[in-house]
Amino acid sequence: MHGLSPPFVEVSEDAVTLEALLSFIHPNVPRPIFNSLDILIATLRAAQKYAMDQIVLTLGAELVRSRVVDGKVAPSFAETDPLRVFAIARDLGLQAEAQIAAVATLNVNLHSAAASVEVDRMPTMFYREILRLRKERKDWVKAPKWWTISMHQPGQTSHCPCGTRYRDIPDSVKQTILKAPTSITIRNLDFTASFPCLRCQGAARRHFANMAAVYDEYFGVSV
Repeated sequence: MHGLSPPFVEVSEDAVTLEALLSFIHPNVPRPIFNSLDILIATLRAAQKYAMDQIVLTLGAELVRSRVVDGKVAPSFAETDPLRVFAIARDLGLQAEAQIAAVATLNVNLHSAAASVEVDRMPTMFYREILRLRKERKDWVKAPKWWTISMHQPGQTSHCPCGTRYRDIPDSVKQTILKAPTSITIRNLDFTASFPCLRCQGAARRHFANMAAVYDEYFGVSV
């Protein structure tokens, strides 16, 4: 039997992808830390190709999990590249991860999102899901009750010293909310320049805090 070459199997994956994939099988090989979405997606595709269903689920969770880079907590891939993560998660049937990424797309401009193979090949029906979600959230925040702030403060009989009982939200604040219709946007609004006095600002602060809380309760957002 001397001189015979050992059997081998030709595969299309590169060494980095195979090493990452096999680390989930070999007990003595540490699992990789994915700081590259490209490598994570390639490993996910390989796990799908070889019907490693449990590994697909494990790798899918990495799409939406916060990462540690250079000793610091970094945003998840779903936060930094939500449209691409949505496309791959939806394609692989990772429903929970796809939903997280879909919500994260509310924070980006879909027309200027980074190009990728996954996004370019995403079926129209998937893209429509994103558009429906965005319309749903925009319609909610555009309800008239959210665009007017009462200047009355609990426990006080008088209204704002500037003589205003109700104040419409300025267009600049409206556009900020509509651009990214999420409770995080609402909570992080900088409206101090839009209201003329401290009592107006206090009323606005209460209004937007309530708006964000109702938003989270209505859409089942965990904060």
